[in-house]
Amino acid sequence: MRMQAYVPFVRDKSAVSALPPGGTVHQRPARKAEGALELFYVGGVGGEHYDIAPMLRAVEALDGVYLTLCCRQAEWDKVKTQFQQLRNVNVVHDSGEQLKQYYRNADAFLMWRGMTEYLQFAVAVKFQEALGWGLPVITNSHCEMGDLVKNESLGWTPDTEQDLVTLLKRLVANPKEVVEKSASVAARREQHSWRARAQTVLSIMDQHRSAQ
Repeated sequence: MRMQAYVPFVRDKSAVSALPPGGTVHQRPARKAEGALELFYVGGVGGEHYDIAPMLRAVEALDGVYLTLCCRQAEWDKVKTQFQQLRNVNVVHDSGEQLKQYYRNADAFLMWRGMTEYLQFAVAVKFQEALGWGLPVITNSHCEMGDLVKNESLGWTPDTEQDLVTLLKRLVANPKEVVEKSASVAARREQHSWRARAQTVLSIMDQHRSAQ
């Protein structure tokens, strides 16, 4: 767990374990092994921790890849001049129940941003939300979310922007890989639900009481 190094006043770092956010399990239509690759991102844009330029460049570099990008209107207004004439990106400003349509229609969740120290240990709530919808995740390598994705076969973790382009190109050409990865996520997503997080807390509390 990468956040161990940032936890103060704890001598035994091995006693620290991760408790990331959870998600709610939803049902969505099975992905057809044909057609364009539909991606979804919801989150912040702009600023040090939300550099979305690399993933937008990757999406724009290819045919057959489309991204629905959902963010706050005020945030987009600050950065939109950087992203003129987007061919493959549809920008929306929805929230809450309105997000369900985008999760249902997506083939994968894309959260590949310019890396910062904070992003190396952070786990986004929307990451877990995507897993709850059974969506495989494309995120950065060498970070906490990337570790989860790689270790549990929840998606893909390209190292560089060019690796991201190569991956997207491969997924367009091989849609069955997306179907297979979606099945892998569906088999593991209960482990990332809020119920599973609560069970983890109860287990730790029981262990603590037993040790007293």
